[in-house]
Amino acid sequence: MVSKLDILLQGCENDLSKSVFLLHYKYATQLCVNAEPLSLLPLEIAGLGKIETVADVVRPRKDQFQIFLRNKQHLQAVVSAMRQLHPEFLLDIVPATFYKGQTEEENSLVYTMPPVNKERRDLLLQAVDFFYERQKTSFEKSKASWSANITRVMADQPQQAEEGQKKLDLLFEKKSAQLAKIREDKITEIEEAYQRYETEHIEEPKPQPSEEGQENDRAMHSLKFEESWKEA
Repeated sequence: MVSKLDILLQGCENDLSKSVFLLHYKYATQLCVNAEPLSLLPLEIAGLGKIETVADVVRPRKDQFQIFLRNKQHLQAVVSAMRQLHPEFLLDIVPATFYKGQTEEENSLVYTMPPVNKERRDLLLQAVDFFYERQKTSFEKSKASWSANITRVMADQPQQAEEGQKKLDLLFEKKSAQLAKIREDKITEIEEAYQRYETEHIEEPKPQPSEEGQENDRAMHSLKFEESWKEA
């Protein structure tokens, strides 16, 4: 037989689990670094429904979605819906591609996640902390509410109430660790994307001009300077 305490603890666990998922959902749908399938879940194509009703979606790279439309007449509707939901995604329309044994003409859309340069990295990390702190506050409020419920419902069984509070503390600790892990994983994802960007954009050292070239450069600078009066 399920006890009143078990029901209370299960209710608390459900609430905390929802908060854990909600943080993951916000990271996946609002702070897109990799192409997360979850980020397409809210996508609604006007008059057509969800994306899976009009297209097949694959991930050719971990930072890309490729959308194969089943009917090219739906192209503009899909593009408009994606633009509204994820204006930050970079779009390429593939003029012709081979998929499932047939050539699709202008039926393929490739969406690439925006690069994580230093500016975007800093903004993403700020957003990671913002969402985490807000969810953590909700977490603590939920625990306080369920703690009060245990005290009230189990008032006639003080030993059971004390045991319940200990179990609640352990549950809160476990779920808090899951919440923190989601934050850490997102930070790692951002930092790895930033490192890839930095590696791909290392400036190669410019070749040093020869002595003769330096003389020519000085002559050109001198010429430009001497003729600058014409612009006065």
